[in-house]
Amino acid sequence: MEYSLTQILDRPVHGREFFEEVIRENLDLGRPDRVQLLFERKVTRATPGKFATRVMALLMALCLFLTLPAGFSNRQLRQCVAQLLGLDLEQYKPGQMTYDLRRLRLKGFICRKAGTHAYELTPYGRHTSLFLTRLYQRALRPGLAAAIEPPARVEPPHPLRDTLARLDAQIAQILQDAHLNN
Repeated sequence: MEYSLTQILDRPVHGREFFEEVIRENLDLGRPDRVQLLFERKVTRATPGKFATRVMALLMALCLFLTLPAGFSNRQLRQCVAQLLGLDLEQYKPGQMTYDLRRLRLKGFICRKAGTHAYELTPYGRHTSLFLTRLYQRALRPGLAAAIEPPARVEPPHPLRDTLARLDAQIAQILQDAHLNN
């Protein structure tokens, strides 16, 4: 299926949010690895904006292998994680992937398939990676983005932004009462 929609957005972050939402809502259609942007953009450390951390990239990549009966290999997971981090395979070394696989295995997210070099998600790994990925995509990222949005916007106030502002004011008051505020 090919889908085309032209959107003009005021900020790059809104474009990323829109695209991630489209992918999230259509994952059940299959082949999410074939979804791509036509205007490929290389992401480096100098690229402005916030991108997924290594842990979040690992969790998101694990979600791509939920239903594979043969499991996944170091190489397959490494390719997905590197892509999510915006790195070339040369930048995300096999040793880093081996370290990450070991951590995932020791934390109970994955286990080795007997007699192979493949890994598979444990029930705990399936549930936890899905939960944390959904929590990040649906609540934390949009909530934090709304909470730290510049106050110059004319949109109605966001409840989380208002709550954080009240918390900040309370901390400032406590520091002032304790004569610690410089």
